[in-house]
Amino acid sequence: MKTKVFNLFVLLALGLSAITSCTSDSESNVEFYLNPENIELGSGRGSEATFTISTEGQWTITNTPSFVKLSSTKGKGTTVIMVHTIADNNTSQDYEDIIVVSVDGAKETKSITVKQTRGVEPDCFTQPANILLMSDGLAFNWQHGKNTHYYYWGIFSLEDYNKLSEEEIIKEVATGNVDDRVTPSQDNYACFYNLNARTQYMVVTVSYASNGKRGETVITPLTTKSSSSQPVAAVESVSYATDSNNNYYYAWDVEKNTYCNQYYTYAAASKDYFKTYYWQEEGANAILAWAIRDEIMNNAEDHDTRINKFSDGRESFIGAQVNDGTSYLEANIYTDKYFQVVTWGTDSRDELSGMLGGGYIDLTEDSSEAPKTRIKPLLAKTNSSEGPKKVLVNRNDIEIFRIK
Repeated sequence: MKTKVFNLFVLLALGLSAITSCTSDSESNVEFYLNPENIELGSGRGSEATFTISTEGQWTITNTPSFVKLSSTKGKGTTVIMVHTIADNNTSQDYEDIIVVSVDGAKETKSITVKQTRGVEPDCFTQPANILLMSDGLAFNWQHGKNTHYYYWGIFSLEDYNKLSEEEIIKEVATGNVDDRVTPSQDNYACFYNLNARTQYMVVTVSYASNGKRGETVITPLTTKSSSSQPVAAVESVSYATDSNNNYYYAWDVEKNTYCNQYYTYAAASKDYFKTYYWQEEGANAILAWAIRDEIMNNAEDHDTRINKFSDGRESFIGAQVNDGTSYLEANIYTDKYFQVVTWGTDSRDELSGMLGGGYIDLTEDSSEAPKTRIKPLLAKTNSSEGPKKVLVNRNDIEIFRIK
């Protein structure tokens, strides 16, 4: 009899326990809702959206994406929450994360997916390639992403660059002016000149896709070379020489400094005001140096080059010359108006100099027979008060023919 009574008490206890347990589970399973379950924000800073927490209980947001700010993270009862972005998304990837909400008494948390769309188009960029650095200038051509439709470009000294915000830099480079746009199909070279030696500059390119949306902004820091301890092969004088058939030649002497191991020479003459002459006069020798370096890298001993496009121009590209000496280029004293000779020294490690030596003659300045010794110097500048200048050159303006 005692055993039966004990068992009865056990059964009653277990039943009460089960009832209590069911009641507790039922009471703790508090329902709540989030609406909407997905939020998409724009790429710009301050893009806004809202979502609603529907509940009668206490709620807490336990995870907030790093790229947004919320109007509140704790509260009670049904509440509308404001979500806004805290910065521009200037990348080619969407930002994505979740907002996690928990409610007192609810068995599980719930989440909302938040996305900030990319600010730039993927694979839409333009950046310098094959960069040449000199003491007073720099030159390069371009590498493009496959979605680049057009681009803008500019340069800043490091001092000026640090004074501006990213938004101000982009605005100054990407002017919106159609005339300032450049397309990859133009296959351009770029040249900056009037630069200071041993100075860092920031080249900025801003690209756009065919849908008009902006691509990546590429910042390329470049430092010009020193203007001292550089290998220089200087053109000392220019005169006329004749052969037995009374053909005329320009002749010039070259003298190396102590840092110069050997040098390369480019010379040209024409009745036309040809491109490189203009650039040299303006001080933009880096673009010519770029073309000469390209020729050197393509085995200069086996090639001649035509860097200018003019109908009757005569040019010569002379490979490495170890010794000082006199070089020649055929002359036409009756039609020539311009002559130019440029030398580029290398040091004992065959590293190209940061400056060009040479000069040019404007034969139109003298109505008498062409001068025999008058030549204007062409040397790199060591400083500039006017600030950087730029030249954009189409590949058709610098054409190199291989002559095997």
